[in-house]
Amino acid sequence: MADDGSDAHSSDQAPETTKADHNSRKRRRTAHACDVCRNRKTRCDGRTPRCTTCKVSNLECTYAMETVAKGKSDLILAAVLRMERFLEQMDSKINMTPDLSALRAVSRDTSSPIAPYSMSSGQKDNVEDPFHNWLQTLQNASLSRLHTSSTESILDWPHFDSYAEIRHRQNVSIFNLEQARPLLSGNWQTPMIPFADASEVSKIVKAFQQNINFWYPTMAKSIIEPLKARLVTGQLGNDCDSCLALLLMALGCACEAASSALQEDPDPTRANLQSQRRRMGDMYFESAVSRMHIAYQEISRSALHCLLFTALYYAFSQRPLQAWSSINATATKCRVLLSYKPVGTTSDDEECTRRIFWSCFILESDYLAELSALPLSGIANMESSVPLPGHCHTHDSIVEEERSALYFLACLSIRRLLNRVHHLLYSKDTGASLDDRRFPDMVAELDHQLEDWRELLPPSFQFALDTQPTPNQQAGFLRQRYLTCRSVIYRPYLMWMLAAPRWVDQAFVLRRVDRMAAAMFILLAGYRVPGVKPYIRPEATMLGQHLRSLLTRWAAIPGDHRSPSVAQAIAWIEIAEGLIQDEASKA
Repeated sequence: MADDGSDAHSSDQAPETTKADHNSRKRRRTAHACDVCRNRKTRCDGRTPRCTTCKVSNLECTYAMETVAKGKSDLILAAVLRMERFLEQMDSKINMTPDLSALRAVSRDTSSPIAPYSMSSGQKDNVEDPFHNWLQTLQNASLSRLHTSSTESILDWPHFDSYAEIRHRQNVSIFNLEQARPLLSGNWQTPMIPFADASEVSKIVKAFQQNINFWYPTMAKSIIEPLKARLVTGQLGNDCDSCLALLLMALGCACEAASSALQEDPDPTRANLQSQRRRMGDMYFESAVSRMHIAYQEISRSALHCLLFTALYYAFSQRPLQAWSSINATATKCRVLLSYKPVGTTSDDEECTRRIFWSCFILESDYLAELSALPLSGIANMESSVPLPGHCHTHDSIVEEERSALYFLACLSIRRLLNRVHHLLYSKDTGASLDDRRFPDMVAELDHQLEDWRELLPPSFQFALDTQPTPNQQAGFLRQRYLTCRSVIYRPYLMWMLAAPRWVDQAFVLRRVDRMAAAMFILLAGYRVPGVKPYIRPEATMLGQHLRSLLTRWAAIPGDHRSPSVAQAIAWIEIAEGLIQDEASKA
């Protein structure tokens, strides 16, 4: 009986013990599940360094620093840390020179939507579910397809309800103005290629090197020299490299024409050069376009360059829709070449392809900032997985080559930060600009990242926050990017921004058409707020004249093919200028 009693007792207790052990193991699996199993909602045995599921699937097995039960803010921090670890692993594979390290660090740091080192626990508690869900993707710096930070969105502000003339002009959108433009006049017969001797070819290629290949250093010297030889000897046929050589000349001519148009002195010789180079550029471009069907069919680095340079020439011609269309085609072909490696691909080809990817990322984001409803190419979704620019011999001078690489990285990192600002604050779905529980902390963090970017710029690209000329045009453009980003970050604090004593000075150094009209509208809105008007400095009334002068000179570059959207921006500035002067004159 004792044995029977003992057996009966064991039998009665065994189910409870088994159930408790089972629950304990279940809780332990849930608390210590790896990231992959947690996202897939599958069982995880918690083994290290890899659980069984990840080992069988050959996946990277990582464990978050905190458990799910800790709360949403800890999940966000863990997600950011995982993204940073991923970026560090990717960046460690690139051979970096010491001078490139600083800007690579900035580009990597600003790729995380919220940097963990400067956000307090109190700030993290303000993050809401929609933002948390967005953070779980790898879209670190993708611009939202629909956002409320374009110039046309500003015109919807209630401050402009009483200005019928401005609202009337808004009835025709930038897209409709550009879409209705007549096409570029082309030669239906075989286009004539302008004659250029060896010295002139060298001069035009040098202009290309100093401008296009400095701003977007995508062509190695090993690619340029054979193209230059083709041009000098006249060995141009119906192939992709001939098309690329002609586009190189077209862009070189466009650079010389633009440089002449933006000079301050009214030298008649310079005006003649501008007209001559513009006509030559158009002729070279027409000859290249007659061969573009080859570039569309071919899947190669040369075809990729042809599409990118076509977009850049359309940009010089102030045709944003055509430029965006070519960028979109470039991005699609670029994604293919990043996924597959064609036979015969050299190391220069691979590096140039990656640099073209980042050029498309910057250019597409620039257009989407004002034309937010344009379809996305999908290239931004890959930005976390494509290596940053590495070594590439692009210029004769090593010093110039390094300056170009540094400038490209600086433009890339600020563009990623701009995208994140647009998305976090002004996205239609997750934007926090109207949520006073969230945007103050976001604004503080984004401003912190912007100042980090400025402080880490190389000495040759440093700039002062005043109206003094910059040491070079690259520093001037980076200052414009900085001021644009700062204005977009602080737009939720419109009244505070207008009250800042240096804000008007910053507006005087704006250089982008899509922000010039916006600057005037924001200034006009400030005059409409009684508490802000007394703090606006008197010289603000001169801003319109300054911006109109810049835009008018820039609009003259394409000659007769002037952009209607640029003309509309000038008209907007003129109207706002008159209204600002009226408001300023009122007691």
